[in-house]
Amino acid sequence: MTVATTPANLFAVGDILVSSWGYDQTNIDFYQVVKVTKATIGIRAIRSTVTETGYMSGQSEPRPGVFDSDELLTKRPNKFGYVRMNSFSGAVKWDGKPRYVSWYA
Repeated sequence: MTVATTPANLFAVGDILVSSWGYDQTNIDFYQVVKVTKATIGIRAIRSTVTETGYMSGQSEPRPGVFDSDELLTKRPNKFGYVRMNSFSGAVKWDGKPRYVSWYA
């Protein structure tokens, strides 16, 4: 007997998602999976630590369990594990490596 795999089955409570977006700068947002259902995942934004490594740039890493707010976002991942966050960004499972971030003024 095989278990049917749905996009939400690609995630587990505690997984970290990362979203990279921006035009003149690179913004990084991290999210933590707090709920998994048959078809959706519930995520909450978490804070990050940024280490400056260059002029107006650095490396960003998530702080699991340190939530930005109580807001729960319910998302439906696609079959590749991609989660659409809004019209200009999406999120995927974080690979455990710091992410490049930059800021303008």
